[in-house]
Amino acid sequence: MAVVFDAKTTTWTNSTVATMTVNNLTVGTGSNRAIAVLLICGSQAVSFPAGLTLTWDSGGTNQALTQISGTLAANGPSSAVAAVYGLLNPTSGNKNLVISWTGNNEMHASAASFTGVDQTSIAVAFPNGNSHSVSTAGASPCTVTVTSATGNMTIAGHAQSSFVWTTLSGTTIATDAVAGPNLGVASNFDNGAATVTLTAAWASGTTPNISVGCDILAAAAGGAAPFFQTDWPNPRPLRYFNSNIWQETGNSSLPIPLTPQGQPFSQELGRMGRSCDRPPSAVGEQPGADDSD
Repeated sequence: MAVVFDAKTTTWTNSTVATMTVNNLTVGTGSNRAIAVLLICGSQAVSFPAGLTLTWDSGGTNQALTQISGTLAANGPSSAVAAVYGLLNPTSGNKNLVISWTGNNEMHASAASFTGVDQTSIAVAFPNGNSHSVSTAGASPCTVTVTSATGNMTIAGHAQSSFVWTTLSGTTIATDAVAGPNLGVASNFDNGAATVTLTAAWASGTTPNISVGCDILAAAAGGAAPFFQTDWPNPRPLRYFNSNIWQETGNSSLPIPLTPQGQPFSQELGRMGRSCDRPPSAVGEQPGADDSD
């Protein structure tokens, strides 16, 4: 299974007070869903403000988002702090994402949802968090490199001092160079590979800048193997033997336990102890052979 894009915010949501509501993301009904939120603060030089919470479907299912390990980064010269937040199995629909914190601060948020994402845990589903910060006046573009794999997805958020954005790698989620007051912000995602460098270029000038990103892990293909042989589609020839006879049927009524990999356990019928899932030629026997010691 591969991670597949579902939906995204078409604009950044911005605030200079102590809360904001992102209401322009509609999550679909596909399986193995996840949301990634790019959150950037433009008035803190070390960390996000105290009391920060992100809640999807606020007032409904109230699903809390979690900061993705390795993505938190701060850029003192631009007073920027950024991170990626994630949520597994979000409620479908056009829900409110409410973000709150203590004290008035410049805050920016954009988001995207995906299907086909591993649902084990946030740490498993959003691995390989990374960041890149340029504290001096750096040239375009903002950039962050993420370790990933084919079938996965990568995502990133970027910030610089309000220059006009030009080109983003992969697929653009949203850009904003005017809301400020201190930052221009951008976000994008791209298909997974061994390593993926996500970039966001601006038109001209040099400025401190910051980028954060992570991998989004694909769910494993298929499901668990059935425990009983009778759970497999029929007809499926079954071969087994007792002390002196082979029997082959197309639809056994007796449940034969399997390993988690779907292979039959060795069985003893009568006085035999050999594996039951091989034909006579595989074990050097002939049908009807007597295996008495």
